[in-house]
Amino acid sequence: MIVFDTDILSMFAKIDAVDLLKRLFGEKAVMTPKIWDGEA
Repeated sequence: MIVFDTDILSMFAKIDAVDLLKRLFGEKAVMTPKIWDGEA
């Protein structure tokens, strides 16, 4: 399992490439519920 924090996710979001993380890591990639909900 790979847990992503807001720093990595925000960098990929800035270049509109969050889907790249999903393609690279698939189901192994997760994020905390607070990040998912946008509360971080």
